Amino acid sequence: TNPGRCCRFPKTNCGRYGKASEFFKTQPEASLHPVVLIAFILSGFSSLTLETVWIRYLEHVFGATTLAVSTVLTCFMGGLALGSWLFGRYADRLKSPVLAYGVAEGIVGLCAFVIPVIISSVYPHLNALMTAHLGNNFLLFSLVRFAAVAVLLIVPTTCMGATLPLLARYFMQKEGHMKQVGRRIGILYTLNTIGAITGVFAATFILLKTIGLWATNVTAGIINLCLFTLIFTFRKRLAQPPLEDRDDPDGDLDGLLDNAAPPPTPGRAAILLVMLSFFLSGLASMNLQVVWNRAMAMIIGSSVYSFGIVLIAFLVGLAAGSALLSARVRKFRNPVFALGVLQLCIAAAVMLSYLYIDDLPRVFARLVTGNVSDYEDHVGFIQFLMFIVAALPVFPATFCMGAAFPLTIQSISTSLSSIGRDVGNVYALNTLGAICGSFLSAFVFVPLFSRWTDGVGMQATCFLSISIYCAAGIAVMVSAPGRWQRLRWSFAAVAAVACIAFVTTVPAWDPARLTIGVFRLSLMKDALDEESWGEPDVKYYHDGVTTTVSIEMWGRHIALKNNGKVDASNGDDMPTQVMVAAVPLLLHKEGPEDLDVAMRSEERRVGKECRLTC
Repeated sequence: TNPGRCCRFPKTNCGRYGKASEFFKTQPEASLHPVVLIAFILSGFSSLTLETVWIRYLEHVFGATTLAVSTVLTCFMGGLALGSWLFGRYADRLKSPVLAYGVAEGIVGLCAFVIPVIISSVYPHLNALMTAHLGNNFLLFSLVRFAAVAVLLIVPTTCMGATLPLLARYFMQKEGHMKQVGRRIGILYTLNTIGAITGVFAATFILLKTIGLWATNVTAGIINLCLFTLIFTFRKRLAQPPLEDRDDPDGDLDGLLDNAAPPPTPGRAAILLVMLSFFLSGLASMNLQVVWNRAMAMIIGSSVYSFGIVLIAFLVGLAAGSALLSARVRKFRNPVFALGVLQLCIAAAVMLSYLYIDDLPRVFARLVTGNVSDYEDHVGFIQFLMFIVAALPVFPATFCMGAAFPLTIQSISTSLSSIGRDVGNVYALNTLGAICGSFLSAFVFVPLFSRWTDGVGMQATCFLSISIYCAAGIAVMVSAPGRWQRLRWSFAAVAAVACIAFVTTVPAWDPARLTIGVFRLSLMKDALDEESWGEPDVKYYHDGVTTTVSIEMWGRHIALKNNGKVDASNGDDMPTQVMVAAVPLLLHKEGPEDLDVAMRSEERRVGKECRLTC
């Protein structure tokens, strides 16, 4: 035997196998299990790529309004929740959950080739029919559009949602694994999220602008079909237990912790509160994502790239938090109590980020002007600086959000026979909460709170999320089993008082600083020069359904802004406004005769509206 070659393998196998070739020949299936983990990374990559592509396809038919895009996202996340819940109920009964996972990936791949064809050939006619018959009924039109999108996406998104509970059951094969359930499932979640990060980045910044929409869709579909082929080809070998399970009779990879006292068993009420808190966490997290997207639209712009940057920052935080806690989750002897404290940490992180969000426009401007002289030649570096600025408020909170997943799984999963169902229920509840948060924050919370709070709907929605996390954290913490109940209630009272004090006393963001419009790179230096611009007098500020509208004055100069961009003013924008008003008249057969009158009328109208609004 060659010692130099034998030492590459675990010591437990050195005496049993003389050569590397004999090792793989005797137990070939042992080296294939990492392939499933790599497949799950690629699954996350293709899923987010397909989501990006399908949203673009449907925007060509239904438009890119906030409601249209929210409809697609709601259907997409609804399918994920349905798949996680439905397949979670059956994952524990399947003989080969890894083969079922491969079939699910194959169905997604086939749908990737079918869906664009249906959208381009059927849905334009469907949209025209809907507009002709339902165009005057907004509610009915929206419901029919939702049904049309749901029917289109229900199959692939359900299969995407099925992947996590199926693989959770596959990697939990022995009772000894239950001691490390949070770590194993947390690793799966982390790897899939890493794939999602690379998918968003590749689709947004590389694939769409280099190979186009159709080719990007085909690439993602081919990845899914390759995953199915791989899993199906090696299905018999993958059905064997992993190498450590055969060598370790107890099936425990963390044997050093086996002799520790078992954690206290949570009661039914505590488990229900943990599940409810994870639902509320999904709702509050999507509230915050909407607020962060809206705020970043005024800081780094509202382009597709800006949205992708914020989403990547969000996912990076989730992956990092899940990865760290997955490695350390077994060290928490009372995971339910730790989960309650973690929810309070999320609230504290959001409070901290709230305090400096209105400072970020000037931070971004200083970063760019201090490091870049020629903007056109450093677009990639400027986008990296956008990511840094977006991560400043997003990363601390999302890091804690990602850490909550392995703790939640560790808290509620007590039986190997129901692990697939438990994971499916947890993931489905969190996704349902995200659906509710995405819709309510955009169409209910922000506009409704804006009416009640002098236009600062985003800040009020942020306060609502802070309150939700505090309430969920306190409820979970005090319901956790174990000792020190009096100390827990004291800590809960302090957290509640701190939350109430923050929500009621912290001032709103400074609208003049938030809407300065530094995403227009040509204006950055002027924005930083206080003598050049000075502080405007904000006459009006309102967070609406789609944009934030503000009216600002500098002396006699008045400007109307949407998300920080000047859309109307009585200064340099007046010629553009006049020309825009004249274009329809020029195209109309009777328009040119009244052109001069219309131009003068438009000029007077803009000035009058600005005066009335202020």
